[in-house]
Amino acid sequence: MAEGQPQTRRSLRYLLSRTSALHVWVSACVAIWVLAACTTPYKHPQLRPAEAGFAGIDDSFSPQTPEVDVLLIHGMGTHTETWVQTMVSQLAAALGFPVPTTLPPPDPLQHDAKLYRYSLTSAHRRLQLSAVLWSPVTSTAKATLCYDVEQATSLCTDPTKFSTDKRAWANNLIKSQIMDDRLSDVTFYLNEEGGRQIRDAIEDALLRALSAEGMSFEALSADTIPTAKNAPLFVISESLGSKIVVDALKEFESRRQTREFAQQTRGNIHTLFLLANQIPILNLGVGSRSRDSSHYPHLTEFAEARNAHRNSRLPDVPLHVVAFSDPNDVFSYQLTPDALLQQHAIISNVVVSNDHTVLGFYEDPGHAHTCYLKNSPVSNAIAHGSGALEHSSGIHCAQK
Repeated sequence: MAEGQPQTRRSLRYLLSRTSALHVWVSACVAIWVLAACTTPYKHPQLRPAEAGFAGIDDSFSPQTPEVDVLLIHGMGTHTETWVQTMVSQLAAALGFPVPTTLPPPDPLQHDAKLYRYSLTSAHRRLQLSAVLWSPVTSTAKATLCYDVEQATSLCTDPTKFSTDKRAWANNLIKSQIMDDRLSDVTFYLNEEGGRQIRDAIEDALLRALSAEGMSFEALSADTIPTAKNAPLFVISESLGSKIVVDALKEFESRRQTREFAQQTRGNIHTLFLLANQIPILNLGVGSRSRDSSHYPHLTEFAEARNAHRNSRLPDVPLHVVAFSDPNDVFSYQLTPDALLQQHAIISNVVVSNDHTVLGFYEDPGHAHTCYLKNSPVSNAIAHGSGALEHSSGIHCAQK
């Protein structure tokens, strides 16, 4: 046995070395396969149509126009102050303003919504950023669905109330995230009372952020007539938020004391930036086509009213509508070229990938729907216009 031990040890070392080499080889093959299988179809965003260029927020600043307003409105799904911080930080950085490190005290809005206002300065520029957090309006109603989830969500945190039924992982994700947390907001908004509550919150925010008097919704009376600030306005809305703000301004215009404010505010809008654009599907609930055969009558009416009262500080062109969409975002749609007549609005589509696609099979649906402004080409295009897309590179495989 003593004579055979050295040979046995040499054989063992040889086997281990071969095993280690095989392990390294297999690991390398797996890594190469994963990288090859991980793609980003629109890492370089596409502008459609290619000639439909658009200006960014930064283009509106001038010695004659040192101040610009930006209104941020989130879409469906539970949102928190984290959304406010992320959106404001991304936009401030893209525009070259100091990035705020703390949240300002919020203005309480109707039905528990909140308004966060930032006043940022850089050289001779002033950026007035207002972010509306309307998610609390629907939280109480949506919490009644927490019994249906099997794991914690941003809204449902008490495991003692969760369902004990066994549900497949993917089905559970779809049920809790898409049905219970996102589409529930659409259902709430389409309800007459629910829609009124959300619009009340948005109208309160519009008055506080965009009226010269900084007036609140509660301060409105027959004797108070607010006036709009005289500054270019950019609206950045996500999914359902685009319809909410359009509806809120239309409702304001139907009231005598806020009619002029609504007209002036709409006239101040330079561009509508629609993230995760949902207008095509939301339009199904609006009704028949308008008299001019436009596909989206409520947006046509909005654009017509804006053009009729366009602020003289803005370029003498129709309203510009820029829709950002990820083809893997199941809640997002591009606007068709004939969606609006050219005399009413200029349409630009920007097609992006907000996350990587694995095996051509799957892109994280949450990232696909919510990571637009986190994607640097999107924030840079909003800040500096479509020219910033030319050499931009967005989220790619394994990059977060």
